[in-house]
Amino acid sequence: MSEKSNTQQHTVDLTRVFGDVELPSAGLWNIPPGWATVELSVPRLLGTTMRSMIRLKQGMIAIADDPSHSTAHLSLDALSIRTGEHAVDEFLHHEVLDADRYSTIPVRIAGVRHRSGAMWSADGWVTVRGVATPLDFEITYEGLFHKGPAAFFRAQTSLPLGNILPINSGLRSRFFASRTLRIAIELYAEPVRAKADHTARRRLPHLAAMSSSRHAAAYA
Repeated sequence: MSEKSNTQQHTVDLTRVFGDVELPSAGLWNIPPGWATVELSVPRLLGTTMRSMIRLKQGMIAIADDPSHSTAHLSLDALSIRTGEHAVDEFLHHEVLDADRYSTIPVRIAGVRHRSGAMWSADGWVTVRGVATPLDFEITYEGLFHKGPAAFFRAQTSLPLGNILPINSGLRSRFFASRTLRIAIELYAEPVRAKADHTARRRLPHLAAMSSSRHAAAYA
């Protein structure tokens, strides 16, 4: 069998049709370091936006036979947030996130619901300073990256900052309390069984470069 035929067969094995939509096959899908970008943005005064990337430490998606039972777990690096403003970074790291004690920000997604086509919604939780706060996610499955193989997902959610800010943390906290944090995620996930021969890692070396190129703080 030719390499092209092998790749096509492998791709078929990793996809399925559920109802009238195509999905990745049920099972565990790993998100290697560098295969995800997570952008945080907060509206500021005069129409500007403060942005930062936050690094993914590790992640795993468990796709169930019934997609509504699927879950995802992401671990984010609290100290990787950099807005370009030292005073704001210090405030976020120490007062908001208490990153010295809680260096990892866990994010969990569950309760998946199909909306239409490739669009889904899901319940989620982000844990800040040991306290879980609920989120509502909008998720799009963009399909299988055939040469990988890797499944490509986009997700977005928003979180009123007042829900996670310390109660008594001064003027800066009161300023941010009225703002809403927007979170945009793009990630590639490889089937766990593909890790044995490192097929996905060999065939997608550029994904880490794509992700790394977006990690600098940007402003609009």
